[in-house]
Order: sequence, then C-alpha cells, then structure tokens
Amino acid sequence: MTHDSHAGGNSAPAKSFFLMQTSAQYRTFADECTRLAKLAKTKHEREVLEEMAATWQMLAEEADRKGLRFGS
Repeated sequence: MTHDSHAGGNSAPAKSFFLMQTSAQYRTFADECTRLAKLAKTKHEREVLEEMAATWQMLAEEADRKGLRFGS
C-alpha cells in the first residue's frame, strides 16, 4: 500500500498536506524523536526512535533539495 492510498488516493488535499510539510518541520520531528530516544526505557524503543529521527532528517534533506524549505 502506498502513502497515497492511506491519504485517500490522489486527492488534492492529500497532496497539499504533504507539500506543506517543510524541511524545518521534518527537522523538528527528528529532534523530537532524538529527545524521546534519550528517554526510552528499553534498547528497542531507543533504536526505533533513533531510526525514526534518522528518517525524518533524511526527509528534511530531500525537501531541501526539492526546494520545500519554507513551505514553497
């Protein structure tokens, strides 16, 4: 299943939602995952949150390359 199918197919509102997410927002999500990883009670929780942080950071870098830095 793709992200579009979760968001209701190829609808314009779904596409708009994803375009509104900026690299700054992605970095905020990465920072939050990193913060939570430091508070994790188990190794597994910490590893999952660290992986999530890395993924958000990667998405931020991709958004920068595509020019989505400031919601454009």
